[in-house]
Amino acid sequence: MTLLYVDDDPDDLDLLYTILMDIDPDIRYIPFQKGKEAMNFLELATDLPDMIFMDINMPIMNGKQCLTEIRKSNRLRHLPVIMYTTSSEEREIKECYKLGATDFLIKPSNIQEFHSGLVAVLNNQKNERLKFNSPIV
Repeated sequence: MTLLYVDDDPDDLDLLYTILMDIDPDIRYIPFQKGKEAMNFLELATDLPDMIFMDINMPIMNGKQCLTEIRKSNRLRHLPVIMYTTSSEEREIKECYKLGATDFLIKPSNIQEFHSGLVAVLNNQKNERLKFNSPIV
Protein backbone atom coordinates (compact mmCIF):
# COMPACT_ATOMS: atom_id res chain seq x y z
CA MET A 1 0.00 0.00 0.00
CA THR A 2 1.17 3.51 -0.80
CA LEU A 3 -0.04 6.44 1.24
CA LEU A 4 0.51 10.09 0.30
CA TYR A 5 0.28 12.54 3.19
CA VAL A 6 0.09 16.32 2.87
CA ASP A 7 0.60 18.44 5.99
CA ASP A 8 2.53 21.66 6.52
CA ASP A 9 3.57 20.54 10.03
CA PRO A 10 6.77 18.44 9.88
CA ASP A 11 6.05 16.98 13.34
CA ASP A 12 2.72 15.62 12.10
CA LEU A 13 4.44 14.17 9.01
CA ASP A 14 6.94 12.38 11.26
CA LEU A 15 4.28 11.19 13.71
CA LEU A 16 2.11 9.68 10.97
CA TYR A 17 5.17 7.95 9.50
CA THR A 18 6.13 6.49 12.90
CA ILE A 19 2.62 5.14 13.50
CA LEU A 20 2.33 3.78 9.95
CA MET A 21 5.60 1.87 10.33
CA ASP A 22 4.30 0.43 13.60
CA ILE A 23 1.08 -0.67 11.87
CA ASP A 24 2.70 -2.03 8.71
CA PRO A 25 6.37 -1.47 7.81
CA ASP A 26 5.59 -2.35 4.18
CA ILE A 27 3.47 0.78 3.66
CA ARG A 28 5.13 3.15 1.21
CA TYR A 29 4.89 6.68 2.61
CA ILE A 30 5.09 9.79 0.41
CA PRO A 31 5.07 13.05 2.44
CA PHE A 32 4.53 16.60 1.20
CA GLN A 33 4.41 19.85 3.18
CA LYS A 34 2.63 21.84 0.48
CA GLY A 35 -0.62 21.12 -1.29
CA LYS A 36 0.64 22.48 -4.59
CA GLU A 37 3.68 20.16 -4.52
CA ALA A 38 1.46 17.18 -3.80
CA MET A 39 -0.83 18.09 -6.70
CA ASN A 40 2.16 18.43 -9.05
CA PHE A 41 3.36 15.00 -7.95
CA LEU A 42 -0.08 13.43 -8.44
CA GLU A 43 -0.47 14.94 -11.90
CA LEU A 44 2.89 13.53 -13.05
CA ALA A 45 3.09 10.24 -11.12
CA THR A 46 3.07 7.01 -13.08
CA ASP A 47 2.17 5.05 -9.92
CA LEU A 48 -0.60 6.71 -7.95
CA PRO A 49 -0.93 6.22 -4.19
CA ASP A 50 -3.64 3.95 -2.83
CA MET A 51 -4.77 6.61 -0.38
CA ILE A 52 -4.24 10.29 0.43
CA PHE A 53 -4.25 11.87 3.88
CA MET A 54 -4.76 15.61 3.66
CA ASP A 55 -4.50 18.30 6.31
CA ILE A 56 -7.05 21.08 5.84
CA ASN A 57 -5.18 24.10 7.16
CA MET A 58 -2.16 24.72 4.94
CA PRO A 59 -0.85 27.92 3.36
CA ILE A 60 -1.09 28.71 -0.38
CA MET A 61 -3.20 25.66 -1.36
CA ASN A 62 -5.19 24.23 1.54
CA GLY A 63 -6.55 20.71 1.86
CA LYS A 64 -10.02 21.58 0.63
CA GLN A 65 -8.57 23.18 -2.49
CA CYS A 66 -6.44 20.08 -3.11
CA LEU A 67 -9.44 17.82 -2.57
CA THR A 68 -11.46 19.88 -5.06
CA GLU A 69 -8.70 19.56 -7.67
CA ILE A 70 -8.40 15.81 -7.08
CA ARG A 71 -12.15 15.31 -7.55
CA LYS A 72 -12.09 17.37 -10.78
CA SER A 73 -9.42 15.15 -12.31
CA ASN A 74 -10.54 12.09 -14.26
CA ARG A 75 -7.21 10.47 -13.45
CA LEU A 76 -7.31 11.14 -9.69
CA ARG A 77 -10.97 11.28 -8.68
CA HIS A 78 -11.12 7.59 -7.69
CA LEU A 79 -8.43 8.00 -5.01
CA PRO A 80 -9.62 7.81 -1.40
CA VAL A 81 -8.90 11.12 0.34
CA ILE A 82 -8.99 11.20 4.12
CA MET A 83 -9.12 14.68 5.57
CA TYR A 84 -7.00 14.83 8.70
CA THR A 85 -7.18 17.93 10.84
CA THR A 86 -7.56 19.41 14.31
CA SER A 87 -10.95 20.86 13.41
CA SER A 88 -13.96 19.08 14.84
CA GLU A 89 -16.46 21.68 13.62
CA GLU A 90 -19.49 19.95 12.13
CA ARG A 91 -19.68 22.56 9.37
CA GLU A 92 -16.08 21.83 8.34
CA ILE A 93 -16.65 18.07 8.35
CA LYS A 94 -19.81 18.36 6.25
CA GLU A 95 -18.06 20.66 3.79
CA CYS A 96 -15.22 18.16 3.33
CA TYR A 97 -17.65 15.33 2.64
CA LYS A 98 -19.56 17.56 0.22
CA LEU A 99 -16.29 18.25 -1.62
CA GLY A 100 -15.72 14.51 -1.94
CA ALA A 101 -13.71 13.42 1.10
CA THR A 102 -13.76 9.67 1.62
CA ASP A 103 -13.31 9.94 5.36
CA PHE A 104 -12.50 12.48 8.05
CA LEU A 105 -10.09 11.90 10.93
CA ILE A 106 -9.72 14.47 13.71
CA LYS A 107 -6.16 14.75 14.97
CA PRO A 108 -6.31 13.12 18.39
CA SER A 109 -4.68 14.45 21.52
CA ASN A 110 -2.60 11.34 22.22
CA ILE A 111 -0.65 8.78 20.24
CA GLN A 112 -2.81 5.79 21.25
CA GLU A 113 -5.95 7.44 19.89
CA PHE A 114 -4.09 8.39 16.74
CA HIS A 115 -2.88 4.81 16.29
CA SER A 116 -6.40 3.42 16.78
CA GLY A 117 -7.98 5.98 14.45
CA LEU A 118 -5.41 5.33 11.76
CA VAL A 119 -5.86 1.55 12.00
CA ALA A 120 -9.64 2.00 11.66
CA VAL A 121 -9.31 4.24 8.59
CA LEU A 122 -6.76 1.93 6.93
CA ASN A 123 -8.91 -1.14 7.61
CA ASN A 124 -11.99 0.63 6.29
CA GLN A 125 -10.17 1.55 3.08
CA LYS A 126 -8.76 -1.97 2.72
CA ASN A 127 -12.27 -3.42 3.07
CA GLU A 128 -13.60 -0.97 0.47
CA ARG A 129 -10.87 -1.96 -2.00
CA LEU A 130 -11.55 -5.65 -1.42
CA LYS A 131 -15.26 -5.10 -1.95
CA PHE A 132 -14.59 -3.10 -5.10
CA ASN A 133 -12.15 -5.68 -6.49
CA SER A 134 -14.22 -8.74 -5.57
CA PRO A 135 -15.85 -10.62 -8.43
CA ILE A 136 -19.63 -10.38 -8.55
CA VAL A 137 -21.22 -13.69 -7.62
